[in-house]
Amino acid sequence: IKFITPVRLTLKYTCIVLYKCLNKNIPS
Repeated sequence: IKFITPVRLTLKYTCIVLYKCLNKNIPS
């Protein structure tokens, strides 16, 4: 059970980073 939370946090952080990178690379 202790293992699930870090994994979810990591996935959430990865999604945020990918989203920011995509926003930076795509001109609005």
